[in-house]
Amino acid sequence: MSIGISYTATPEPSPVQGRIRLNLSSDSGHACVQAVVEHVAPFVVQVQPTGSGIGEEILSVIAQPLAQAIGAVLPEAGTGLLAGHTFSLFNLPPTTQNVAGETVTATFTGGSLENHDGSLMVRAALDISA
Repeated sequence: MSIGISYTATPEPSPVQGRIRLNLSSDSGHACVQAVVEHVAPFVVQVQPTGSGIGEEILSVIAQPLAQAIGAVLPEAGTGLLAGHTFSLFNLPPTTQNVAGETVTATFTGGSLENHDGSLMVRAALDISA
């Protein structure tokens, strides 16, 4: 028989708010839309024991100060892990088409994402090769 400890950790406010910036990158040899986490709003983590059974409930309550300490560290650790993190959303690979019997490849280069009348606009050069 084993007895564990169980807790529910809930961020407050929930959901946690943040700001992500979108970039268009060509570092990987083709255009890629990337997201960069610029800001994570302050939040706290509420940790509550949720043991089922007398033994688990007792151990969970005894370990509550440790769980609260971990809950106090989680927001800072989460913010530190996320802030500045860059991840790829999707690629814009070169496209190949047949035009009048010729194979033409179009590749986005030197791009940027911009706001245009409240919409997201991709501005890039189009490199066309045959």
